[in-house]
Amino acid sequence: MGIISMLFSILIFLSFQKKQLEHNSVLFMFIIFSFALGSIAGDLMKEMVERARPASELAGVLSQTEISGTSSFPSGHAAKSMGLALPFVIMASNKDVITKIFKVIVLLLATLVCCSRIALQKHYLSDVLAGISVALFFIVIAVSIANNIYKRRNMNESKLAKLNKKLGFVFIGLAFFLIYI
Repeated sequence: MGIISMLFSILIFLSFQKKQLEHNSVLFMFIIFSFALGSIAGDLMKEMVERARPASELAGVLSQTEISGTSSFPSGHAAKSMGLALPFVIMASNKDVITKIFKVIVLLLATLVCCSRIALQKHYLSDVLAGISVALFFIVIAVSIANNIYKRRNMNESKLAKLNKKLGFVFIGLAFFLIYI
């Protein structure tokens, strides 16, 4: 997740230098909202459901070394990683090669996070699928919130550029936070 956030920081700063990337500039606030809403909702659901985590061996290859005291359903990692990746993959245009490459990399990283949760025996497949569903559900709400903010603040190119500079640093901070936790 930290790498995805860092990639978004890079893309934001590239968009200031390359005109062909400007069309993605409206997405970054939306991505922050999607990540935040999916994270909070996933963590709240986890507290309500209280499903135990898997503690069995996976085909004799991997074995659980520790049992977590937190609940399993839905996967917070899946909700958070897909909350970062899916809004960009779904909403970013395919106008340029750089955006297409970023889409593939971001989706691949988020998918690897989801697969790792199962491979490390931290979650069942249903936990991961529920986390992805949480992320998908909150994309719609994040779009609505971002649109309302853009309308209320009468966003123009100048305001959007200032906001994206701040969001670039937010994504850098988020990257370091996610990497070091």
